[in-house]
Amino acid sequence: MAMTHTSFEASTQAEGRQNRLTVVLAVVQTAQDEEALLPRGIHEVVRFLVVSAHSGPDGSAVIDLRTSETLSVSSAPACYAYIEAVRGLLQSHTLERGAAAPATNLVVSSADQAEARERTLQYLGSPGGGFSRGATYDLREDVG
Repeated sequence: MAMTHTSFEASTQAEGRQNRLTVVLAVVQTAQDEEALLPRGIHEVVRFLVVSAHSGPDGSAVIDLRTSETLSVSSAPACYAYIEAVRGLLQSHTLERGAAAPATNLVVSSADQAEARERTLQYLGSPGGGFSRGATYDLREDVG
């Protein structure tokens, strides 16, 4: 499944025991971009959380949220709002589903952090990373 807009692209895949939703964000510049990002982007995350919940407590799921550049509240308020909304959805989902749900986490990184992102995703998909549930791993150095 893939969805592409000017500011939002999402795809899902299974990596071993880990389900992954990859979201790539670009700076929102128009009202149409914002419309694509917020309602549609949130819908993709909710759908992913619901589908992933069926993999059971031994599964693993991660939302891999990548920004095309360094974002801040002032430079890209809609993108920043999206990141915070995803964080809140994940935390609510984890609280509501409890131990019956797979270990689900959020990784936020910028485009130039491929190596750190892959190490983090591999760790979260490993048996050792299974203790982490509902956490956000923000790999960007300067956020805000």
